[in-house]
Amino acid sequence: MENRKMVQKRLWKEKEFKLDDGILHFKEMGLLSGYAVELRYEDIIGERRIRRQPNYLLFIAASILFWLSCLNFIGYGTGAITNLFAPTLGILMSSLLFYVVYRNAQEVLYLDTVENGSIGFFRDERYKTQADKFITELLEQRKIFLVEKYWDCVDCYDKKMNNLDWLKNENIVNIDEFKYLKDEMFQQVETDVLPIGFHNRKCS
Repeated sequence: MENRKMVQKRLWKEKEFKLDDGILHFKEMGLLSGYAVELRYEDIIGERRIRRQPNYLLFIAASILFWLSCLNFIGYGTGAITNLFAPTLGILMSSLLFYVVYRNAQEVLYLDTVENGSIGFFRDERYKTQADKFITELLEQRKIFLVEKYWDCVDCYDKKMNNLDWLKNENIVNIDEFKYLKDEMFQQVETDVLPIGFHNRKCS
C-alpha cells in the first residue's frame, strides 16, 4: 500500500501518521512535549475542514513588543532615551515572533472524529499534494475495511441490514454503493462489477 506512513514537519512541530489494519496511528511532537493516539477507522468521521488558525496569544505578545519598541524609538528622537540597543532588539524579537505566528498559521486540513474531536494535517504548499494523497488513501482503506467488517463478514440478516444502514448514515458508502449492497443481499441484481473493491479480502 503506497503512502502507508507520512511525516510532516513545521518549525519545532512534527506529525507522524501511519495506516495499519483498521487503525490510524497518529503522533505529534513539539518543542517540549508530545502525544500519540490510535484511532479506529470507526472513530474517523471523514468530514474535511480546512482552516488557518494562528496563535493569537503569540500574535498579541509580538504586537505589544513591537509597539513598545517603536515608542522607545520615538523617545530616542526626543532625547529621552540614549541607548538604541533595547528598542532595536525589541523590533528584531517582535519580527521573529510575527514570523513564528505566520509559519504556524499555514493551512491545516482537519478530519473530524467521534466525541467532537479532530485530527489535523499540515496542508501548506510544501505538504498539499502529500496530505491530499494520504487522506484519500486513508478514507479509501477505511471504506474497504469497514464494508468488509460490517458487511462481508456478517451472516445474520437483521444485523447485516442494520450495519448497512449504519454504513450509509456514516457516509462510509454512498447511495449508489448502498443500493448495490442492498440489491446483492436480496439477490435481485447480478453483476460482475464491484464499485469500490468489495470482497477483496477474506474474513478472519
